[in-house]
Amino acid sequence: MKGENYILVIAIDKYIDSSFLSLNNAKLDAKKLIDILVSKYGYKTIKKPLFDNEANRSSIIEALNELTFSLKENDSIIIYFAGHGTIHPKTNKGYWIPYDAKYTVGDYILNSSVKDYIEGIDAKHVLLISDSCFSGTFLTQTREIGNENQFSKLEESKSRWLLASGREEKVSDGHPGVGSPFANSLIECLVGNKKKNLLFSEISNYVLLNIDKNANQQPIVAHLDGVGHEGGQMIFRLKEENNQRNKTNRSWEESFKLFCDAKETRPEWPFISKGNPETKSLGIWCQGERDKKRKDKLIPEREQRLLDAGFIFDPHAEKFYIGLGKFLAFMHKTGLNDVPAKLYKYYRSENAWHRVQQKWYQKAPCDLSNPKAYPLYRYKILVKEGIPLEVESNEDAWNQFQIDLVKFYETHERFLAIPSQVSKDPFIAELGNKLNDYMVSWKRNELSIDKIKFIEQFVDINYGLNRDKRNFQKDLNAWLEMKNIYPNKKPKRQERVKYKKVLDWEATQKNRFDGFPEWKKELLVKHNLILKNSHSQQALPL
Repeated sequence: MKGENYILVIAIDKYIDSSFLSLNNAKLDAKKLIDILVSKYGYKTIKKPLFDNEANRSSIIEALNELTFSLKENDSIIIYFAGHGTIHPKTNKGYWIPYDAKYTVGDYILNSSVKDYIEGIDAKHVLLISDSCFSGTFLTQTREIGNENQFSKLEESKSRWLLASGREEKVSDGHPGVGSPFANSLIECLVGNKKKNLLFSEISNYVLLNIDKNANQQPIVAHLDGVGHEGGQMIFRLKEENNQRNKTNRSWEESFKLFCDAKETRPEWPFISKGNPETKSLGIWCQGERDKKRKDKLIPEREQRLLDAGFIFDPHAEKFYIGLGKFLAFMHKTGLNDVPAKLYKYYRSENAWHRVQQKWYQKAPCDLSNPKAYPLYRYKILVKEGIPLEVESNEDAWNQFQIDLVKFYETHERFLAIPSQVSKDPFIAELGNKLNDYMVSWKRNELSIDKIKFIEQFVDINYGLNRDKRNFQKDLNAWLEMKNIYPNKKPKRQERVKYKKVLDWEATQKNRFDGFPEWKKELLVKHNLILKNSHSQQALPL
């Protein structure tokens, strides 16, 4: 008789005592792990996840104690903890640090106490996953896991395993909004798996081999001694394989119900993705319904039921809903409703979609009498989801842009350099986006004279087409680099092949001066590539 698969999640980013530094990704990683285990492997949360202030000492102890009463002998349970951990300098005992700890050992939870509760659990399989510093102190000894393929035999024997993010050491929390290296490798394995039966040993081996080498930590896997381990393993079965009916043969009513249920579980709803392995079959079904509608082959009764359920047939709305799905996923992962500059690198498309909605709304707020105004249905959706459309006032934005652009040109050449929208520097990337917006308004004659005069001090309106300046600056930089290496003489014979293009360019500039634009003449004179005779206005080659 097969039992149920459960997960208990404890994750703490912020602590009541400011002595404990806030973490960036504990809750983020926990939510992602819950999502994949529930949607793909059929796990259930045994109780509401304990996040931040809910993860106080008494709540954690109570939750562990409940497991000793609520689980049956054929059930399986994953206990996941993400937060701060520590080790006693004298006894080498390890601890979990709950939300309400006051930087004193008496407020911590001993790892050995957690093991005591595990010993009292009647479940067939217990897997403890601990993403915290010094989580390796749960172990008295380690053991290598074999790659056993006898699934039934493994499931029949009890197991008590630990997968920890590090040994007796500090571990990385990762960049904000990106996830910890340990959790990323664990979730990556679960998401990418296509096997019907995935052994815990395969998961742990993947984590050991694929954790970010820059994280400077060594995950550890071993059985927990003295708490009922009998050599078994937990097996992760794809949820789809537990269905009696193959999804490709799913009835219309079943698919329709899955679509309706997805409203609560899938951030990309109502545009379910057929490119996502987790929703591929449902995404194909949704696309099929749109194709039938386009070909007038969709049964009217079904079409009305789909419309009532929120199904979208309009292809023009697809881009909006796909962007909305991505942004909702971003909010779910990070807990933010706006993409900060430091996360542009990771959420570029989400930020671009949000900017488009804000600009449209700012330019033409909702007005039913104006067909070009921002659609009211979109506004209601975004307000309901807590996605802000308000932006700083035009005047405040312009004043800040002026300050930032002047700051940029304190270290960059005017007219020959502009802030790049794809720069790795978030400040420059954001400034580049703002400049591009003002340039577009300039070309459309929608920018005031004062603003045009300011931008003209730094940027040529035809910069995007003016390749000569950029190419000339590139060649000049190569020449300056050569002169830095050979300041007083030409390169040696064996080096002339390397610098042939630069030397040819140098000769061309010296022999051609008449007809050069003023900006090019000024640069050549500035770098002593050509001297200008003030009497005859002729160029004198060096």
